Amino acid sequence: MVPIDQLKYVEELLTPVLLYDCTLTDGQVEYWSTHSATYQGVTYSPRILENTGFGIGLLADDGADWGNRISLVLANTDGYVTQLHQNENLKGCQLLVRFAFLDPESAQVMATPQAVFTGIGDAPEQLTTTRAKLNFTSRFSLQRLALPQVRIQENCPWAFPQSQAQRTEA
Repeated sequence: MVPIDQLKYVEELLTPVLLYDCTLTDGQVEYWSTHSATYQGVTYSPRILENTGFGIGLLADDGADWGNRISLVLANTDGYVTQLHQNENLKGCQLLVRFAFLDPESAQVMATPQAVFTGIGDAPEQLTTTRAKLNFTSRFSLQRLALPQVRIQENCPWAFPQSQAQRTEA
């Protein structure tokens, strides 16, 4: 495999592709892509219709970073995504997105894929007979949540005496 940064010197331009490895809650791994692709003997099915959220955003003090959330629209004409949802395997699934270059004639990945996103999935936002929209939150963005400085706890369930008579009786 050729590193991605060396492919810029190739005379014949290859097709950029995103490879999606989705590990469902039962441990099954689904391989999706925008194009039919093969990498290390694994075939990626061309199920991705749209993806949003792959933009560079500014953080407060840390500089630039990938987005905290992405949305995928998957083809569902065969009802496969509906079946995964009914088996309760989508909510909490883990997604790894990698960028690579693809030879369109052989459908082989020609560069070592680089990871660009890893996240946790939510239940489908939209599920129709033709499309399914899934949202994923970055695993790393969860570490940047601002937590309050005071301890969070429930109110004390005990009833304390409020008057002098109640205190002497207790």
